[in-house]
Amino acid sequence: MPLATLRQLTLTSLIALTLTACGGSSDGDDEPLRSSSSGSNSSESSSSTSSDSSSTTSSSSSSSSAEAEDITPNAFSFAPQEGLEPEAEAVSEEIIIEGINRAVGIRIEGGEYRLNGGEFTAENGELESGSTLTLRTTAPEELGDTQEVTVTIGTETTTWSVTTAVDDEPPQGAIAFPPPISASGAETLIIRGRASDELSGVAEVTLAVHHADDSVVPYALEADEENGFSEWQQTVSLAPGDNRIALQVKDASGNELAEPVEVTVVGQGYEAPFPDDEEKEFAIYDLVFDESNERILLTGEDRSDTATAKRVVISVDLETGKRTPFVTLGGENEALGSFYLTVGDIDYSKNRLIAGQRIRDLVYEFDLDTGLGSVLVDGSVGEGASGFEDIDHFVLSKLDSDHLYMAVYDFDNNPQLIKKNLATGETTVVSSEVLGVGEGDPVYSVRQIVLSEDEKMAYMNSGLSLYLYDLTTGDREAVPLNYDTEWPLKALSDMVQIEPNKFLVFENYLGLMLADTLSGSWEIVRPYDSSDFLETRIAHGVHYLEEDNYFFMAQRHSNTVYAYDVELNQAVIITRYSE
Repeated sequence: MPLATLRQLTLTSLIALTLTACGGSSDGDDEPLRSSSSGSNSSESSSSTSSDSSSTTSSSSSSSSAEAEDITPNAFSFAPQEGLEPEAEAVSEEIIIEGINRAVGIRIEGGEYRLNGGEFTAENGELESGSTLTLRTTAPEELGDTQEVTVTIGTETTTWSVTTAVDDEPPQGAIAFPPPISASGAETLIIRGRASDELSGVAEVTLAVHHADDSVVPYALEADEENGFSEWQQTVSLAPGDNRIALQVKDASGNELAEPVEVTVVGQGYEAPFPDDEEKEFAIYDLVFDESNERILLTGEDRSDTATAKRVVISVDLETGKRTPFVTLGGENEALGSFYLTVGDIDYSKNRLIAGQRIRDLVYEFDLDTGLGSVLVDGSVGEGASGFEDIDHFVLSKLDSDHLYMAVYDFDNNPQLIKKNLATGETTVVSSEVLGVGEGDPVYSVRQIVLSEDEKMAYMNSGLSLYLYDLTTGDREAVPLNYDTEWPLKALSDMVQIEPNKFLVFENYLGLMLADTLSGSWEIVRPYDSSDFLETRIAHGVHYLEEDNYFFMAQRHSNTVYAYDVELNQAVIITRYSE
């Protein structure tokens, strides 16, 4: 073989060996290198040849093993959080850190971090590629402020922001007592109310009393040390004529009520008609509170000699105090006959007033929009337990408005408590001595039925005694009237439940009393005083408003509806007529 040819073959073999040592391929299928976040690689190819094959191979192996350190992770970030409550805990989403080829340091400012689901910490640490990372911090104390959390991993730094809500909502404010319109003969009155703001808190509560002479008296209220302005009260001076009392509430962000909350108290004598002397000559027998229509319905008897259509229900508008006839026995109601109404209750599910007359056997229903009525229950057509001769009192079930609890007398004048299904007409005897349903003395002349919240028990006021009925067994038990006084409790006019076992009772001799049926204790809340404008011995219908802690009460002899503040023992007139 010629020497030139031998040299050429030798050179070709050395080139092939060199390419193989460098990871090259003779067929052109090279696999590209994965790029890292640092961008460093060995791109220099050995393009030169050497006659020393061992030296070339050693140099190529050294370049492949000397990979550069990469301590800069792929870019990472955390979604900002907004609208948080002040000082609320904020936790970020969990992310994965990649792009590094060795353990690198992590440090944080303004918060804490957690690696791989472990414990949160604020101390410097280390992590490796593939680690999960979560941040945590506390939102700022002030509304609209931002807390920034800075975290550094290797050479990469990012910031996570947490922002509290911006308070652009007005606060809440209400006047609990007195009602929207009332009259008073007092020189002063304590106004009670509530104020709140969920975000920034209440900063200021003010009242402004606008008198009839256009003078305005401002009152800046002081916050209670424990409750702030959540429940407030302020004594204001009343002048003759209109006293328009305006409430304004401001929160710590400067937001105010869009419109002041207002009530009006008219300064006038307690015996003067209010707001006018229309719709008089009407005897009140019961008071029914119609919350949905913001009115009071007074059932009673028309005593006018000139009326063409007898009134049996009068409506009192709680925004104005004005009285208007609601149910009359003329026109489309003429077919109902002649009667008056002594007891009533409201069934909102069917938009009706249910009313009846004591010592009669009929119960009526009247549409709450039109006042048009029809006979709902006729006791004279029933037989046995389903029939009755006279009604004492009734109350609608609050758990099932198709059921009416009725204190009635059967055809032999035996008292019993029945439950009438108004949809089917079915009658269930709840308690009856003559029929052997329940034990205990029978109760005559029931003036009032008060159901427990779960309707397992009922209190029965007979006027002379108070009884507790078990509505499951029918058992009847007298409630002791244990008041230690030289004046024994003799007659209970009316009562209203203010707590599960507590009643305010109008006692005919002592006045307004608080009865605790659990302990058996009685105490006088507002004693009877002949000089007191508020007659506390007698009521003809009472309704308690739990949220505002006052009740409406009607009195037939004074032709008046009052609002009585249970918390502060004060009262105002809602409506009154002269005779």
